[in-house]
Amino acid sequence: MNLRNWHVESAVAGLVIVATTLAWQRGVAFPERLLAGDVRGAAAAVTPWVAALAKWLSFGAMSIGNRVAERAELRARWASLAGVPENAHEVDCAHLLVWHVVGGQLIAGAAQATAGAWDGLVVGLLFALYVPVWRKRIWRRLYPLQDRPAGA
Repeated sequence: MNLRNWHVESAVAGLVIVATTLAWQRGVAFPERLLAGDVRGAAAAVTPWVAALAKWLSFGAMSIGNRVAERAELRARWASLAGVPENAHEVDCAHLLVWHVVGGQLIAGAAQATAGAWDGLVVGLLFALYVPVWRKRIWRRLYPLQDRPAGA
């Protein structure tokens, strides 16, 4: 199996999410609470980890959505180079995907921070910096998308 960029991005995001969840995890861990018969306490101890998994999966969805949007932009560029009329079936609001995901994560992070769960804000910042800073300013400068399809 070849190590791909998305593998590394997912691993880094997972490490950031786990580290921030560990940093703000309070109290006794899940097994001790459950063994002591404290079901509510056990559920409260598991909740941050369920939220961490949800955040990691949301990061993956945003990462995939960004790659799909990049390829759609590239196909449109190739079509215009070939003189093909614009495809009427392309999604004209695809460029808004990132802003909706990032905005939603920042708002959710701010709501979690007001409840004392600062890890949500840290993950929101990770989401906010992923596309505009990492994907567009760093990664695509190092590895730009091809201006032409192979063999053209």
